[in-house]
Amino acid sequence: MRMFRTVCFAMLPAMGRSFMATSPVRTVVSASSIRALFVAAKDEEQELQKRTVEAWLELQKKGKELEQKPSHESALSLAEDVLQMALAYTHSKELIEESHLDSAKAALEKAVSEEKALELAEMEAHQEIIDAELYLKDHEQSPWKGDYEKRRQSVVTDISHRVENYVESRLAEAHEAEEAARRAQEEARQHVEDLQRREAELKATLDELQRFKLREETSQ
Repeated sequence: MRMFRTVCFAMLPAMGRSFMATSPVRTVVSASSIRALFVAAKDEEQELQKRTVEAWLELQKKGKELEQKPSHESALSLAEDVLQMALAYTHSKELIEESHLDSAKAALEKAVSEEKALELAEMEAHQEIIDAELYLKDHEQSPWKGDYEKRRQSVVTDISHRVENYVESRLAEAHEAEEAARRAQEEARQHVEDLQRREAELKATLDELQRFKLREETSQ
């Protein structure tokens, strides 16, 4: 029993570092439209960190009291409290990361949709250029210098070229946003999987501790 109590004391700081470290480092996404999606979730994450630190300080206080008045039962209870808090924290982090994942999926869908719309606009502008240039070529030898339709088609060609250049620029931006959204989605997915694995480990440890406590109580 003395050995188990010693192990419980030794576990506390390590557990604290372990579960506080479950907050993944999030890389900064370059596209501002993608970054904006995570502002609310980031605020929620910071609030969770604050609540967790407060709860952890309270457990540390109990740990110091336990050092002054050692008790096997109290050591087991404190270890159980630490595991339960770590589990609650990890589960809350998992929910936040799932929210990140949903936001990333929505951003990716939006980016893909915008890119498809721009590709269609580029095709239409390009076709306008082809039609106008074909018309002008057919009327190159026209003796009627004041041909209104010829001048109109010339203007259409110029405008279409401008539109095509603009769309190409926007397409590059849309492609960048799509790539950023894909990276954000993969990052959030990986964080969710890591937290789910961590949560399962904590549950297994907590179950083992609770079974040990039950055996202790039964044997008394």
